[in-house]
Amino acid sequence: MNGDPVFHMGPSTYSPYIVVDESAAVSIRRDMPLDKAALIGCAVTTGLGAVTNTAGVRPGNSVVVFGCGGVGQSAVQGAALVGANPVIAVDVVDHKLEMARRLGATETIRADQADVVDTVRDLTGGGADYTIVAVGSTTVMEQAIAALGKSGTCVFVGGPRVGESVAVDPFHLLTGERRVVGSRYGSSNPHVAFPQLVDLYLAGKLKLDELISRRYPVDQVNEASTALAEGLDLRGLLVFDRI
Repeated sequence: MNGDPVFHMGPSTYSPYIVVDESAAVSIRRDMPLDKAALIGCAVTTGLGAVTNTAGVRPGNSVVVFGCGGVGQSAVQGAALVGANPVIAVDVVDHKLEMARRLGATETIRADQADVVDTVRDLTGGGADYTIVAVGSTTVMEQAIAALGKSGTCVFVGGPRVGESVAVDPFHLLTGERRVVGSRYGSSNPHVAFPQLVDLYLAGKLKLDELISRRYPVDQVNEASTALAEGLDLRGLLVFDRI
């Protein structure tokens, strides 16, 4: 851009190399493949951290993940890793729900073919302990709040459009002591979280390869962005093989 700095939400540069301040660099093991580490740098830390850090899910808690893209699938994995049960994945795309099963979901709900709130209540015996919203839809956010059981917590991860709002029944919150919280980057400290997630992957406990739907040469960045926006990929990976 004629030498002008470009800021793109922090995580991406569309470049094979970049110079950063040492405070922005996180040291990881040399045996970690960098293409897989790229996923840890955003979607995985955000989704998994929303479950383990922001929500603080414990073994036996019921967890419902709304939206099964890269962030949502990572939330499913986080719930499975801590021993949540049931782990319910909600989406409108069959291949995403199938992947959620592979990553640890015990139940799936096709949101356009079922009453999501009633189905969650049936599967959890009255409502979920935790709901994680990994999609920027205020309608889905309202469903996630309604699907909470007593003392349940809804975690907002996906961001709706600026200016949109969510309608909340205050008595639903008051009578059941339910909570709604936001999660930014999974409430994670990258210097702590990244090495831990790398260790989990290399130990075979965290699945990253399955999240990569397709690899795109950097000159196909527009195609990659379109596929992401249309929900075709869990995660598309930009590669620089032609440089």
